[in-house]
Amino acid sequence: MTSVRYEQQGKIAIVTLDDGKANALSYALMDEAEQALGSDDTLRQADKTLLTLDKHIVPLAAHGVGEQHRTLLRDLRDALLAAGVDRNQTRTDKKVTNAALLDAMHAGKAARFQAHGALSGARLVLFNGDAKAAVNDIDAALAATRSAGADADALAKQLELLSVLVAKAPIAEAIGEPASALGATLAARIDALKVGREATATPRGTPAQTELLDLIDGMIVEITRAARKAGRALSGVSGQPSIANELQLTELYRTRGRPPSEEQPIPVG
Repeated sequence: MTSVRYEQQGKIAIVTLDDGKANALSYALMDEAEQALGSDDTLRQADKTLLTLDKHIVPLAAHGVGEQHRTLLRDLRDALLAAGVDRNQTRTDKKVTNAALLDAMHAGKAARFQAHGALSGARLVLFNGDAKAAVNDIDAALAATRSAGADADALAKQLELLSVLVAKAPIAEAIGEPASALGATLAARIDALKVGREATATPRGTPAQTELLDLIDGMIVEITRAARKAGRALSGVSGQPSIANELQLTELYRTRGRPPSEEQPIPVG
């Protein structure tokens, strides 16, 4: 498995691959890769460019892109693939934790509905018993816990409010025997929401890991652009536009839409 190490020296990143050779890359290019391009785009472009380099590396070397560029691009592609294994696992983990939170939200809203029903029944009993303070507490709680939308924190706070009210005398007495089980259900739903929120808030990658991916993306961008320029030069000399067309950055700009005007294929004939 190819690995990439780097250190920052001012605005330049000094990159070292497994072979020990150092390469320099401007941080400005890293910023561009981070803001405009995705690793999926650069990976597809690396594969596309490598196919053409494998076919035309000898004549392209006369125009500035030779064997060392092909080797470096292949190593960077492998490093990006290796990093992608962890990235894809992160995406899977994130989907699982998001699903758990959605389940907790659904169960929490069901418990809220159950509490509203119990409190509405208790309100009738208390109103007939002239327990005005308790009736007012129930009215205020029902109004405050009407909706939480997709906000897990808001839902948890609503359930906490209802939990306190369900256990409060004389409301618990008006609800009767179900009050204890309802209180336990509300407590369980609050805990589930807390676990779900903490899981989704867990960092999914350190800044150093993210910067390393941006660095690899940036180096791939640099090499594929150099190959594109060399291909255009070779096509101009040889009269074979197909070489330049094969090296266009169509995959690199797939997500952003149409490539810039200078990336357009050289017309044939």
